[in-house]
Amino acid sequence: MRVLKTCMFPGACALAFAALATATRADTNDVVTFHDRIETITNLQGHIYEHVKLVRGDLDGLVYLSDSGGGRISWTNLPPEKLEALGIDTNRISVAAERATMSAEERKKDYERRKQRADANIQQFEAQSQAQAQAGATGKSAGNAPSAQKHAHKKNQNQPSGQPPQPPSN
Repeated sequence: MRVLKTCMFPGACALAFAALATATRADTNDVVTFHDRIETITNLQGHIYEHVKLVRGDLDGLVYLSDSGGGRISWTNLPPEKLEALGIDTNRISVAAERATMSAEERKKDYERRKQRADANIQQFEAQSQAQAQAGATGKSAGNAPSAQKHAHKKNQNQPSGQPPQPPSN
C-alpha cells in the first residue's frame, strides 16, 4: 500500500484515511487485527481453546496463538454470538462457507477481484489527497479561485481617474 508522505491538512487526511480504511475493510472483508487480546473460545463442536492470544481474523477464520502453538478456527465453526462479542460482522460465516466450497483457482480469482477493488479505493484516496494538498499549497480551491480580471478591476478602482496604473511596490 502506498501512503502519501505529507499532507497539507493532517486532520482532514487522517479522517479521510480512516474512512477509506474502514470502507476498504468492509468492502473486501479484509483482515481484522487484534492487539494483545486473550480469550477463551468454545467452538460449535464443544472444543475449548483456553487463554489463546487472538492474532487476526481473515476471510476464512480466526487465527490464534497458544502455549502449544496456534491455528485457525473457521468462522463456520464459531457461534455468531462469539463473533459479535469480538466485534466481528457475522456475515463472515457465510463468506467463509462460500470460500470453503471454492476451488483454489476460484479463491485466487476472488482474491484478485478484492485486491483490485482495494487498490482502486487507495488510488482514489491518493488522488483526492493530492488535489487537497495542491489546493492548500496554492491557497485556493478549484471552486473559489478569484480570477485575475477581478483583481485587476479592484486595483484600477483604487487609482485616481486619469492616472495610469502604478506597478506594484515591493
